[in-house]
Amino acid sequence: MKIRILISQDDYHDLNKRAEWLDSNPNLELRIKFYSLKPGDYLAFQMHNKWMIVDHRTILTGSFNWSESSENSFIENVLEINGSHADELLPTYEAKFEELWDRGRKDLPAFEKDLKAKRDKKETPTCGFSPISLTQGEVKTLLALAPRCK
Repeated sequence: MKIRILISQDDYHDLNKRAEWLDSNPNLELRIKFYSLKPGDYLAFQMHNKWMIVDHRTILTGSFNWSESSENSFIENVLEINGSHADELLPTYEAKFEELWDRGRKDLPAFEKDLKAKRDKKETPTCGFSPISLTQGEVKTLLALAPRCK
């Protein structure tokens, strides 16, 4: 079973530090909720919710960011839900994750085609777009198609 991780565009800045490990681990699948061709523009559609589903049995949720600063510097919380409470909530959490995991993917081919057309016409595309959950390779492809945006 693969571990699927969905991060927000604001985590993309630090991704290169972890990318080699993430990409080389065959048990992980990573997608990035991306919404601007300017990677630094990450606050428009910030993803603030955090949860983890463990083995389809346990839900971990709360303010905790699963980061060193959350562990050592901030006052955070994690709520563990398991047993009958988890059984009741898991379908909702799993459905929401699937929705976020697949967000905007059906629009990706048309968006890429539009960026290629703009590039060929030497037009500058708009930076922002509706969020799409992308692989790291897909992000790199989009950024290469539109090195500048307005």
